[in-house]
Amino acid sequence: METKLKGIDISEFNGKINFKLLKSEVDYIYIRATYGRFGVDKRFKENVKGAIENNIPFGLYYYSYATDETKALDEVNFFLDTIKEYKDNIIYPLCIDMEDSDGYKLKNGNPSKEDLTNIIITACDKIAESFFTPVIYANLNWFKNRLDEEKLSKYLKWLAFWNEDVKNIDKTKYCMWQYSSKGSLAGIESKNVDLNYSFVDFNKLKIYLENVSKINFIKSKTLFSDIIIQYLSCYKWGNDLINKIYERLKDGTKLNKKDLSIDEIKKEIKKYFNLENKTIDYLSYFIHSDSFFTLLYNAITGNEINISDN
Repeated sequence: METKLKGIDISEFNGKINFKLLKSEVDYIYIRATYGRFGVDKRFKENVKGAIENNIPFGLYYYSYATDETKALDEVNFFLDTIKEYKDNIIYPLCIDMEDSDGYKLKNGNPSKEDLTNIIITACDKIAESFFTPVIYANLNWFKNRLDEEKLSKYLKWLAFWNEDVKNIDKTKYCMWQYSSKGSLAGIESKNVDLNYSFVDFNKLKIYLENVSKINFIKSKTLFSDIIIQYLSCYKWGNDLINKIYERLKDGTKLNKKDLSIDEIKKEIKKYFNLENKTIDYLSYFIHSDSFFTLLYNAITGNEINISDN
């Protein structure tokens, strides 16, 4: 089934928003944080607070006024510094809004295609270095004529194209589509709201990526093989088990080294990770269970151990 989630993008120009009413209208929201290096959106914190309190997935964007790479780096750093307190709440990619609706770029050097492309690359790479996914917002004319699409091929793209026929959109090129600027939704004062579709459920994607990150962390600390990880993932309560292992290993508390039998190691692991008997029983049936328990015990003691024969 095709993913087509309903979204909007908002800024101070949309006035005060009743997020309780808005929640039933949208699947996600994009909120403007900053504009160039000039300032922070007047309703940025208010809008983020409303989205968080009403459990509406959101992404953040900034309007770019950069005319060269130096200014691009300055404004993206300003954007990242402004939003840093919300880093754990952000679901959707961080966006650089590339347009020139007020003619600023035209009046200030009119950057070339190469310059504009390099501005985006500078911004997107900085966003990626900060462990966020970047996305580029622009209209069809900009993507086709003002920017070098080939050089930007590795980045996600959000297309502004005000045509209601979704069949005209190449979903392999664009992850999101702004199809109207004339929306009207419950909870929003202004009667001209930008309407969007997302062809990617970034909420599910974030959960998946977080799980991948946790699994990679566990593997780095335990030297678990892929087959062990697969076995853990197949367990009915595998997600809970992976989370418990991840959180305790991340905590870093170590046990003292002891010479233990496998059964004794199981008891130590059960207690250390707060596991239920059914989980220990399940893991014990695994053909590689001795290896699993041994490697995990090594990880929580930080030492090589000798398993006794008793």
